[in-house]
Amino acid sequence: MELCILLQVPGAELNRLLFYGTLIFLIMPTALVVFMIFYQRRIHAHRQAQAAQEAQHQRDKLLVKLEAEESTRKRIASDLHDNIGQVMSLAALTLSTVDVNQPEKATSKVETVYSLITRSIHELRQLARLISASEILHGGLQQAIAKELEWVRDSKVLAVRYDSPASPPPEISHEQAILLFRSFQELLGNAIKHAQASVINVQLHHTAQQLAIYVEDNGVGFYPSTNTSSGGMGLTSIHERMSQLEGEFTIHSTPGSGTYACLKCPIH
Repeated sequence: MELCILLQVPGAELNRLLFYGTLIFLIMPTALVVFMIFYQRRIHAHRQAQAAQEAQHQRDKLLVKLEAEESTRKRIASDLHDNIGQVMSLAALTLSTVDVNQPEKATSKVETVYSLITRSIHELRQLARLISASEILHGGLQQAIAKELEWVRDSKVLAVRYDSPASPPPEISHEQAILLFRSFQELLGNAIKHAQASVINVQLHHTAQQLAIYVEDNGVGFYPSTNTSSGGMGLTSIHERMSQLEGEFTIHSTPGSGTYACLKCPIH
């Protein structure tokens, strides 16, 4: 029946119907492909936006932790200056006015100094709990570095690689371990806050005479000479700590080439 109807259609009209039918047949798959490509791009863009949002969230968490640590350090410095420093200054001033020729007044002033020193000891104990360096380094420097890198790795913002020897490093004093660990924390904080890095490599090497910590990132880099003298990025404090250890602090970096830093401590 349909064939009879088609045969009754004029030739020009039939050609037109065939043309439009063929055109629709060709356009529909193309339109479907275009729609699928557009849809896939929207899904990809949405996933990228979600990933970027999650990465920013994790980075914000890192910054919050770093800011908390910085706040703790500022509080320690403030307490040392405003509380303990002032109390000890007052104790020293009181002692300087003690006159042994006036026993009663001298006794009263010595009691005042004793009270001030007792108060300072109490303040120092509170600061010791706040710093808790003994707890951090309870398992040794090697383990302390590993734990410090754990929270960075867990954030999934930065890829962290930690290379440490199978054998534990030679024993160093608690004071040496604290200075080394604080310097390492400073370098790690710089890599997170300033370097815009995606990878951080940390290596712990040792010989019988020396302990070395290497921190390398693939970030934006900088000119160390412009930051060391002004105390920027904590480099001056690292130099001071390593000087106390009779050790070495070297740093190599240029804009666009990442940063490579090394802490070396002699083992006596």
